[in-house]
Formats: sequence, C-alpha cells, structure tokens
Amino acid sequence: MAGHEHCQLFTPERDHMTSDVLILSTAQTDENGNSEETADWFCRVAWNLALKPEADVKHVFEFFDVCCRFLGKTKGPPARHKNALVFLVASGIHVVRENALNKKNEEEGRKDIIRKVLSAIDTCRNLEKENYHLLSMLYVYEFEIRIYKGDSSAEAVLKQMLHMPFVDHKVLQIVASVAHKHSSSNYKLITLALEGAINKIVGSPEGNIDQLSLLYHTSLQVLFFTQEYITSSVEEETLNACITLCKTLEENSSFQGYPETKILWLMTKCWNWGLNKLANGNPKKGHDWCALAMKYLQQLGDLKHLYEEKLQALYSSYFGSQTV
Repeated sequence: MAGHEHCQLFTPERDHMTSDVLILSTAQTDENGNSEETADWFCRVAWNLALKPEADVKHVFEFFDVCCRFLGKTKGPPARHKNALVFLVASGIHVVRENALNKKNEEEGRKDIIRKVLSAIDTCRNLEKENYHLLSMLYVYEFEIRIYKGDSSAEAVLKQMLHMPFVDHKVLQIVASVAHKHSSSNYKLITLALEGAINKIVGSPEGNIDQLSLLYHTSLQVLFFTQEYITSSVEEETLNACITLCKTLEENSSFQGYPETKILWLMTKCWNWGLNKLANGNPKKGHDWCALAMKYLQQLGDLKHLYEEKLQALYSSYFGSQTV
C-alpha cells in the first residue's frame, strides 16, 4: 500500500515509548503549542512503532491514531496523512473484529474505536475526492464498522453505495461477503448488496452471464437458507425472487446462456419446498412452489428429458388439472 515509502524516513529513536506516552505527548503539544518540527518527530516515532513486526493490532491502532493526530498539525503532503488514516481505519476494524480489548472495558473501548474509525473515514474523504478505488474502499470499511454498531446505519451506507457510479459490482460483492462473515442472519444486507451488484452488471457492457448467474445463485442460496433455518418470514420474498428470475429467463434473450445446472438447482429447490408446504397442510403454497418448479423445468436444455416425464406425472398426482 502507498505509504510504506515513508517508513525508512522515520527514526527509530525512543522505540521504548509506549502508546500511552505518545498520547500524553499529543496532549502536551495541544496545550503548549510546540513546533511543527516537534509534532513531525512524534509522528515519525508513532509511525515507526506502528509498523514494528511485534506490535499487536491494538497498539498498531493506537500508534496510527497518535500519528494521525500529529499529522493534522503538520503541513506535510496530504498523501502522507491519507495513508496514515487508511492504516488507522484498517487496524481499528481489525481490533473490533478480533475483540482484542479487555473484556472489562470491551463495550466502552469498542465504541471509542468505532468513533475514531468513523472520524478517520470522514477526514480521509475530505482529503481525497478523485481516487475512486480509495473512496470505494472507505465505504466498505464504513459499512463494516457500522455493522458492529448494531444499528441501521450500515444499511443506510449500503443504500448510498448502490447509487454511486464508482462503486462497481465487485465492491458490492465484498460488502455482501462482509455482511455474511459478520452473521448469516444479515440476509437483508447480503441480498441488498447482491441485488445491487446484479444491477451494476446488467447496466454495464462488461457484464456477462457467468457473473450474473453466480450472483443470482448466491442471493437465492441466502434466501433459501434464511427461509429454512432462520425465519420463514422471507418465504414470500424468496418466492418472488424466484418468479422474477424465471420470467427473466423466459423473456430476456441475453440470459440464454444461464448455466443449466443452476436452473436445475432452482427447479429442485422450488419443487422440494412445494412438497414441504403440502406436507405441512398448505396446498396453495405447495402449488405455487411446484408450479414454479415446472416453469423452471421448461428452461432446461439437455437435462430436461431426464426430469420432464416424472415431474409431470407427480404434478398431476398432487394437483390434478390445476394449471402451471
């Protein structure tokens, strides 16, 4: 990452200084109006200590926090400040991920780190307006740190990202992965990010059916998993998503290359869920799901003949003359 070139410039003097001493030094600089040269020296020491191989992630975060405070007092190049801010954000998120704080002070300490990370993200955005790769990365970081806040702000950030032209489908896939790693119960965030990625590909000349099919498949996997193991309240959402994709396969010629194995997977999931509904005394929903499975059957190519006769016979035995 840009910024490592500064490492050799920083003198290793006073490596024995702890982060607490450096933080106190920051306060002294605030109060006594010490020179920019002094602030720059402390900044170099903090940077050097943050990059020491034996430094644990909590101290890395603290040193970069100190470094950023001093950089705010110097007139050095903005790139130097941006690099330190990015390191601060990344290390802060890592601390929260690993829960490296004392359990006694865990909640209070975590809130303080989240506050500092969000502040650093805002500062970095103010310094950088044109590097879209960095801006995208900052939004991913903000999304993740807001997940740990446990409120609705992560969803608000994601919705902002959906409308930003420089946020591409790859970034939204990362966001979906971040949400999934935090908790599989974040299905709303996961599917929202994946749907956004799908829309980005559909609207891009560089998109292809392999990318689209993978995103659709992943999104539907999440919905089916949620429906089966977390909450049945998403069943209608899952059904509507399956219906929408089926109509797209029927009507959109650009989807002709949609992988047959993924269509077969969907047909099987819909059929099995229909049988589940029948077994649990819900014939209407059972019919909805099984009828949809029959529509997916019609989208199969070489594999269609392996399933058509058997499924049609089963469908007739379950639902008689009801239309698909």
